[in-house]
Amino acid sequence: MIAGLGFSLVAAFLLWNSANYAIDAPLAIGFFFGILAQAELAEMLFSGKSEKSSVVHQVRDMDTVFRQGEQPVETVQVDSGLQNLSLKNVSAGIPETTVFTGNISLEIKKGEWIALFGETGKGKTTLLNSLFYPEYRRSGSLVWNGEVDLAHLPVPACIYVTQKAYLLTGTLRENFEGYPDEAIEQVLETVDLAEWRSKLPEGLSTWLGENGETLSGGQRKKLLLAQALLKNPQLLVVDEPTAGISSGNAIDIFRTIRSRYPGITILMATHLKDFESVADQVIYL
Repeated sequence: MIAGLGFSLVAAFLLWNSANYAIDAPLAIGFFFGILAQAELAEMLFSGKSEKSSVVHQVRDMDTVFRQGEQPVETVQVDSGLQNLSLKNVSAGIPETTVFTGNISLEIKKGEWIALFGETGKGKTTLLNSLFYPEYRRSGSLVWNGEVDLAHLPVPACIYVTQKAYLLTGTLRENFEGYPDEAIEQVLETVDLAEWRSKLPEGLSTWLGENGETLSGGQRKKLLLAQALLKNPQLLVVDEPTAGISSGNAIDIFRTIRSRYPGITILMATHLKDFESVADQVIYL
């Protein structure tokens, strides 16, 4: 009960302070209902634990979101296509914690498939986060084509498929809004979803539910990959590509991606050694 009440207090705090932090009404309301939706789950998760501590952290996290919203986000643009990306003595860490990685230096060339290998807890996700979110980078530099020192990787030239990415609540087609049906069908085939798609009762108009709730973990991961590929990235960054997918199936998918998107560069983080035999470089963390 205390945890549920705590989430409600966080939600109320958010709405009360939204105007002070220049957060518009739709975004504030979205946060509000998102937090309330966690209240019932919180009752189970926090039962017998430190509810007070949990609520304090929730309030602190929301305040961090507000304050980050006050700061301008630096837009990174590059004038040339990716030929080489250099990570020079990059060290990453989770903000406001003592969790951090060691320094890593890495040269990534156009068209290469790079696998960052490490057991769970070795900092693979934290390192990938640091490439897109400056607050995760403790030290080091990212250099584009040997010339441009980047604050973070440019989007959409570089696309990051995270473990926590979300799908839109809606139909399959709405999750690829703005793209023609033919392009959607092609990319679904690339990520090994053609057979699944053929069995959908309403085709691309099939309802996927809230955040793709009707999908398996593997189907979600493949759809997220498909969304990324439609943006035609020069560098595709993927955190744990085998989440919900067998390693053999994942390897086949990435081989297909390389054949259908000539010149695409792939950087992935994985805890499975299966990729050692297929990646161009394997970096051990």
